[in-house]
Amino acid sequence: MRHSGGDVIRISLTRDGAAISLAVGDNGRGGIDPAAAGYGLKTMADRARRIGAAFEVGDSALGGGEVRLRFEG
Repeated sequence: MRHSGGDVIRISLTRDGAAISLAVGDNGRGGIDPAAAGYGLKTMADRARRIGAAFEVGDSALGGGEVRLRFEG
């Protein structure tokens, strides 16, 4: 919540067959621009790539930003 200014966070971990998805969203400022990603988002994307997972950044249902990881096991 350090960068977003939000005060609510939602963490979701789901399984769909062999796939596992993790989403972390908040009610902060939102509008995360992956093209202007800082060190943190770039590191998360790199780590996801290393394990063969998909990594996305987008808007949260709470009105802020959300990061999503999907790993096909």
